[in-house]
Amino acid sequence: MNVFFDALLELFWPTRCVLCNRSGYVLCPFCKSKLSFINPKYACKFCGAPFGYLSCTACKKDWEIDFVVCALSFDEGAGEVVKSYKDKRERRLKDFIASSLYEAYLAASLDEYKFDWLCYVPASKQAMQKRGFDHMKQVALQLQEYLAIPCAPLLKKDKRKDQRRLSRKDRSANMQAAFSLDEQFDLRGASILLIDDVITSGATIREASLALKAAGAKRVVALAFARVW
Repeated sequence: MNVFFDALLELFWPTRCVLCNRSGYVLCPFCKSKLSFINPKYACKFCGAPFGYLSCTACKKDWEIDFVVCALSFDEGAGEVVKSYKDKRERRLKDFIASSLYEAYLAASLDEYKFDWLCYVPASKQAMQKRGFDHMKQVALQLQEYLAIPCAPLLKKDKRKDQRRLSRKDRSANMQAAFSLDEQFDLRGASILLIDDVITSGATIREASLALKAAGAKRVVALAFARVW
């Protein structure tokens, strides 16, 4: 029945690339090849900016997080992928986002850190009501299959304004003490891989890391799909 229903949907609403509208692909090979993937060899290890290895002008190295790895530079293409997944409900893009995170994870040799937990920056209740799903939870569950690191909802997000509508200056103030911990998890001495979709000012992952370390985490490493710089 599901196969028949999928075929019927494809007949009347054919799959099209979210970037160029080419039929048959959610994200076609040509558009995928044009995305700006980051080589971690040249990236800033503190904030994930793509060319900050020697001297980074994008961070202040005070993010309260051990270091950051990002898969792509945030440009028009990466932005449309994120928007299509989060706001246009093209949930099939979670596979591409998760695989991009996995490739960045391997390229940066993060497996050497022996993570105890994989967690994600959760959506707010307002975003959940609007979208009907927690976008990074779905990515985390997919990534868990690649990494074999247990995924858990360690963080809870309190009500805040949408970060995308704020200036860099206001983002930090908006995210202060934005996260609380699920107390059923013992994080004492834990090494945690924290994932998010887009890093801009670093305010979100900074506050998430502060909450995790306040609960006893020894190391927090952030892995993000795209980096604004």
